[in-house]
Amino acid sequence: MFPHGGVKQLRKGIGMVPIFKIVTVLVIWFSLGWGSAPVQAEPAVSAASYLLLEAASGQVLLEYNGYQPRPPASTTKILTAITALDLAEVTEVATVSPNADRIGDASIYLEAGEMFTLEGLLQGALIKSGNDATVAIAEQVAGTERLFMDLVNRKAHLLGAIHTDFYNPHGLPHEKHLTTAYDLALIAEYAMRNPVFASMVRTQETSISALNTKRKIKLKNTNRLLWTDQGVIGVKTGTTDRAGRCLVAAAEREGRSLIAVVLKSADRFGDALRLLDLGYEQYSLYRLPETIGCLVLDVRGGEPSCVTVQPAYQPVWSLPGGKKLAVQLSVPETLAAPIKEGDVVGKIIVSYKGKL
Repeated sequence: MFPHGGVKQLRKGIGMVPIFKIVTVLVIWFSLGWGSAPVQAEPAVSAASYLLLEAASGQVLLEYNGYQPRPPASTTKILTAITALDLAEVTEVATVSPNADRIGDASIYLEAGEMFTLEGLLQGALIKSGNDATVAIAEQVAGTERLFMDLVNRKAHLLGAIHTDFYNPHGLPHEKHLTTAYDLALIAEYAMRNPVFASMVRTQETSISALNTKRKIKLKNTNRLLWTDQGVIGVKTGTTDRAGRCLVAAAEREGRSLIAVVLKSADRFGDALRLLDLGYEQYSLYRLPETIGCLVLDVRGGEPSCVTVQPAYQPVWSLPGGKKLAVQLSVPETLAAPIKEGDVVGKIIVSYKGKL
């Protein structure tokens, strides 16, 4: 039997990836080119696989074996937590099962029969990396660990993390439990948009208590970068013999957010900081000129005789410092009625060194 009325209809389709409505009067279509920004210098990084992502644009600034499937260890818990947050309420109360109690290695030492809020279990999983907490989360959200993993993998693929295939909620070794540095960056970028998740992964120390026994469990974050003055705001460590030392790190400086992923690293904290520093020092964000923000065009035979047009959305690009974008506006001088809200009337062509 599944709890919550058939797991609340599979928790309403494993949560919704946000969809944004265009509310412009008229829209201008963009011709955009995406991909890795040009590399300025090779960082001194020891990781077998690494990747640096500009959160605002989704651009990959740096990568090495960034699309190579690898075991992620406890960075798995990023996807476990955000799936749970998308599907359930943090106020839900979960009872620790014998199955969760038996999980070893990294643990917050839950005891069968204890009751915790889902919020407390998520803190235990994200802050102190409790494997037992992730099993309790899975069973609360989906009824069984196996069904929860189906939801987790569906969530990953919805986010574009198509090379992610997880077989447990904690990241303990399984030969087919794999992801990529790029997928982890995508998942972390999405997760960091959730304020509850973001608050948890930047917490240095806290404690949770069992509701029925009042036993208190102290939690100290495994991410040592939170104690540095580097703008680091999360997100998760991971370590197993096969995966090595792994880290997904997010930082925010001067209004820019970067996400660094290092897998099988000899110096995960140092590697992540070197990637983040390089991203902030050598790249800058560029936006469309303000003059393109809103235009007024005449309309032949229209009432009123003119309309405003604006971009369908406001994109940003990350480029090496000092470089320039070429922006070309292509719209007619006059429009012909009838015109309705949402019509595409022109385009903006943005290029860098002659490439769209």
